[in-house]
Amino acid sequence: MSFDASILPYHADVLAYLRREERQVWDWFASNRVQKEHAEAVRFDLLKRTYRIGRDNHPDLYRIAESAAEALGVEHEVTLYQAQNSEGLNASIAYLPEEAHIVLAGPVSTRLNEQELQALFAHELGHVLLYEVENGDLLVASQVLTAMTNDRSADTPHYETMRLFDLYQEVYCDRTGARAVQGDTDTVISMLVKVATGLDSVDARGYLKQAEEVLRRSPGASEGQTHPEQYIRARVLDLWRQDPAAADAKIAQLIQGSPPLGRLDFTAQHRLAGQTRSLLDAFFIEKWARTDLLLAHARLFFDDYEPAATAAGQFDNDVVADCDSTVRDYFCYVLMDLASADSDLEEAALAYALSVAESLGLADRFGEVAMKEFRLRKKQFEELAKNRDKIVAVARTEASK
Repeated sequence: MSFDASILPYHADVLAYLRREERQVWDWFASNRVQKEHAEAVRFDLLKRTYRIGRDNHPDLYRIAESAAEALGVEHEVTLYQAQNSEGLNASIAYLPEEAHIVLAGPVSTRLNEQELQALFAHELGHVLLYEVENGDLLVASQVLTAMTNDRSADTPHYETMRLFDLYQEVYCDRTGARAVQGDTDTVISMLVKVATGLDSVDARGYLKQAEEVLRRSPGASEGQTHPEQYIRARVLDLWRQDPAAADAKIAQLIQGSPPLGRLDFTAQHRLAGQTRSLLDAFFIEKWARTDLLLAHARLFFDDYEPAATAAGQFDNDVVADCDSTVRDYFCYVLMDLASADSDLEEAALAYALSVAESLGLADRFGEVAMKEFRLRKKQFEELAKNRDKIVAVARTEASK
C-alpha cells in the first residue's frame, strides 16, 4: 500500500474556500502565526497539568515514539507527558512549530502493545504533519475556523465546517498511524478500540464486522463533534486499506453524508450556489423564458446572472439523486418561483418548469409543490402535465413571431 501525506479532499476544499471568501481574515492569521508568548504559555501549561516523562526512566517509550516519528519523516524532538487525574485511556498532541509534545492519559502506555503504541504515537504526530503540509496553511485554517466559531455571529455553516474539518483531521491521522506500522490497519483499529474501551485484548476483524453491521442498520453519516464514531473510523480505515484511490467518495458519505439544507457547511453552500446557477441556466435555455421579470428574479440569486449562451455546463442530474430531500425541495421551489414570477406567461411557465423538473428527476415532488402553491386540483395538474409539451411549443412559437 502506498501512503500519501498530502491533505484530504475536504481539507483542500476548505482551504480554497477560506482563501477565496475570507481573504482578510485568512491574511491576518497567516501573518500572525504561533507567537513566542503563546509557545511559552503552552509549555508552562504542560508543566502544570502533566508529569513530564523522562527519557532515562522510560527509554522504551521514547524509542517507540521516535520510531513512529522516523516512519512519518517528522524530525522534531518528541517529548512525552502523562496527564494528571485522567480517566480512561487517551493521547493528545500539544503542537508548537518544530516541537512535538504528546500527552498520554490513563495507563495507555501499559495497555497497548508496542505496535499499537507506535500507531498511537504516529496518529498524534499526524497532527504535526497536517499542520506543516501546505506551508502550514492547515494550521491557519484551523485558527480561522476557531475564531469564526467563537464569534457571536457564528451560525450553522461555521460550526459545521469546523466539525467536519476536525473529523477529517482524525481520518488523516488514523492513516498516519497505519503508515508507521507498515500499513497494518488492524493494528490501528485494535489501538482505537482499546483506547475507547480500556480492554486488554480486542479482535480488529471482529470489530470491523460489528462496524459493518451498525452501518447496515444505520447508514447515516457521522454525528461526532471532534472525532468520528469508532465504528466509522474502523470502516474508513478498512475502505482505505482495500482501495486508497477509490476510498474518498465512500469515506465522504460516512463523514459528511448528504446533509439537509439547514446543515450545510461552507463548501456545501458553495456547491449549492453553483448548482443553483446551473439550474437557472437549464431553465433559461429556452429564450422565450428570458422575460424581464424572470431574469430579474434570477438576479435575486446572483446579481450578475446572465443566461448561459449554450447548454454546456447545465445542471448535473446526479446531484438530485445524491442529495437530501430538503435540498431537492429547494430545487423544486427555485423552479416554482420561476414558474410564478411572470404572470404574463400564464400556464406556459409552469408547464415548462414541470418539464425541467422531470428532466432532473424531480417531477413527482415538483408536482406536489405546484399543486399546493398554485392551489391546483390533482385533475387540473394532470391535464397540465399531459399537455405541457404542446403548451411549451406554443409559447416558443409565439415568442419567435
